[in-house]
Amino acid sequence: PGVPAAPSVGRWWVMAMGVAILLLRTPIRMTAGHWAGAAFLAVCSASLAWSASPLDTAGALVHLAILSGVFILAAENACPAGAIHFFGIGITVSAFFSVAQLFGWQPVLNISDGPVGLFLSKNGVTEAALPILAWAVLARRWVLVPGALLSVALGGAKEAVLMAVASLALVGAVRCGWRAAAILAGLAAISLVVAATWPESATHTLNERLAIWQVTLAAWEINPIGYGLVTYPALMSGIEYAHDDYLQLLFEVGPVGLLLI
Repeated sequence: PGVPAAPSVGRWWVMAMGVAILLLRTPIRMTAGHWAGAAFLAVCSASLAWSASPLDTAGALVHLAILSGVFILAAENACPAGAIHFFGIGITVSAFFSVAQLFGWQPVLNISDGPVGLFLSKNGVTEAALPILAWAVLARRWVLVPGALLSVALGGAKEAVLMAVASLALVGAVRCGWRAAAILAGLAAISLVVAATWPESATHTLNERLAIWQVTLAAWEINPIGYGLVTYPALMSGIEYAHDDYLQLLFEVGPVGLLLI
């Protein structure tokens, strides 16, 4: 996750072949979501014609097509709980690698200051493991709890512990039937996490991002149709991404692509 050159990496081609074979064997029921997704892919493909960086756009289209195939297969899954369970097993395997990293073994690329197993960064592993942790407790799949807890704790993301506690508290509220209370508690938990983890340096970061958003909007106004899928880093010299997926999509594939996504 998070590797810019992902479409050229071998595992993506293996994934592409697997998805293609499964799609041939799977009857697809076209829903409104499927049609919207197909239209979004069409807009992204059309952007290849005017892309400022055609090779980058072509690579991104390969990546996007593979992910779309995965989502289509998932939509036909009669039992999503089974898929979540296997994702939890994957988190557990990643947790094993995290423990190994604690003892100095580095089998995979890691750009974080804490062990993150098979993930690239601590934010990635936290975002993946927290929902699994909450689901495992809610569904009483206790065997998945240790791996999810280890992944959250060892990753060392500053919000991880607070969010884990908040998630488990919300699961308890839902189990008791207090759904309205759970929603309010969730909003309160998010506010507390932000307040408790907001460093002084974040104010500077926020101002920097506001400036990036202003520049991104100004650049889009020059060419409202968009500059082509994943052309943002190539055109915005010195800015790797917009820190806002919707704004970056507006820049790359215009208002039609943004509306479809």
